[in-house]
Amino acid sequence: MQRLTLRTKIIAGIVAGATAISLAACSANDTTSTASATSVQTTQLADLLEDTTDVGADNPDLFDLSQSHEVSLDIDQDAIDTMLEDYQSGDEKTWVKANITIDGTTIENVGVRLKGNSSLRTLGGNSGMPGGGQAPGENADGQAPAGMQMPTDGEKPTPPDSGQGGPGGAPQGGGMSGSSIDESDVTTWPLLISFDKYEDGRVYQGMSQFSLRSGIPSLNEATALSATAETGQASQRYTYLTYSVNGGETLTRIALENPDEYYAARLGDGILYKADSESSFTYQGDDPETYEDQFKIESKDDDVEKEQPIVDLLKWMDSADDTEFDAHLEDYVDVDSFAKYLATQNLLVNSDDMAGPGKNYYLWYDNETKKVSVVSWDLDMSMQNNAEQSPDESASMGGGRRQQAQPSDAATSTTADAAATQTADIQEQQGGMMSGNELKTRFLASEKFKAVYDQAYWDLYEQIYGSGFAEKTLENLRSQVPATDGTPQSDIDSAADKLQEFITQRKDYLATQKA
Repeated sequence: MQRLTLRTKIIAGIVAGATAISLAACSANDTTSTASATSVQTTQLADLLEDTTDVGADNPDLFDLSQSHEVSLDIDQDAIDTMLEDYQSGDEKTWVKANITIDGTTIENVGVRLKGNSSLRTLGGNSGMPGGGQAPGENADGQAPAGMQMPTDGEKPTPPDSGQGGPGGAPQGGGMSGSSIDESDVTTWPLLISFDKYEDGRVYQGMSQFSLRSGIPSLNEATALSATAETGQASQRYTYLTYSVNGGETLTRIALENPDEYYAARLGDGILYKADSESSFTYQGDDPETYEDQFKIESKDDDVEKEQPIVDLLKWMDSADDTEFDAHLEDYVDVDSFAKYLATQNLLVNSDDMAGPGKNYYLWYDNETKKVSVVSWDLDMSMQNNAEQSPDESASMGGGRRQQAQPSDAATSTTADAAATQTADIQEQQGGMMSGNELKTRFLASEKFKAVYDQAYWDLYEQIYGSGFAEKTLENLRSQVPATDGTPQSDIDSAADKLQEFITQRKDYLATQKA
């Protein structure tokens, strides 16, 4: 009977789909719901959920911030030790079993593993960064940037004084989502929770997984996620939890839906790919199997042949000169959507987007339009660097400035080789970390597409900053984020004050840049 009820609910959601999209922005203004484009029901989702058991169907909506949410994890010490030892010895993120209680409902035998890349560095893994690169904020010689003390004896790095600000004295932002991990306190560890790892077909309110993020209290990430959803782009729903492990002290944690096959189904008829942290956005031959670990298919049907749209795009880019790129990019890529994605990352000063060292993004291939778009992911490095970053600069992990490719630079190049050189230059400017993305570089170096970017940029500026949306979102979060044993209200208020300073300066600075 439960499955029939779930099916009925999904079908009802399809009928109301168009309304749900329009309501997403309205609900975001009061931050009672973190609805986004991915909260809309589709026929694909209805079909996928038909044979599932929803163990959270009778609970309050986990992503409704107007209600408080409590989550407790019951996990054996042996399982905790296994996760830590396997990661420290070989960077393995081993799945273990645990029981979890969400808003009073206990779910047994869920899967739990560590989640993240650079954020896990404080746990002592061998790499810490994709490809063994430096951690954020570390220079090519392994030394800390000015004002930051690098860790010794396994301690965390000490950031510069908060009043130091970024280049030119611009504030570095607040409500930071930088790593808050304490190896000795499992309550702080970033985790991925899977409801169907050990029991097939089990979901919680239509999702198979959610992630516990590393930042505390992560007001910047929450605000960035809300801003992305507000502008009509695919985002991830989030919530704040009063969280505990094995009956210990409570801690405030932010939790996000983890893009999975159900998330992909909410996007519609298409294929969702997750870029791996060690992926290369380059053509590497015609064999789809070459790409399956670099661009993991998250949709239900993960046949390797479905890598073909990515292969086709990369192969075309590899041979396209600038004239060809301008003339036919829109045959492969949703240009308007991509311009919005890039503009949003700049507006939010995200230093780890698709061109960052973590390669934090998803690709979505629409089966109807036959075009690729980019879905943002992992916005924890947003709204905490240089508030005076111009529309033509890209954020870097150390908080410095990095000039984006300009149309005037592209005018002298006739092949993709120039873009590859620009990407290599970006990697060098990032202090040796593997960063840069040829699609982003060439897009912004094109006069044709830079014009599309500029139009999108100022439209989005009005929606995020000019309208006061970012400030309203933060104001509501200040009162909705729960204070806990480990996160007193004073910490939440302090983080909110710092983020408010960033938002104000970002808004005012960009107003001076608007033509």
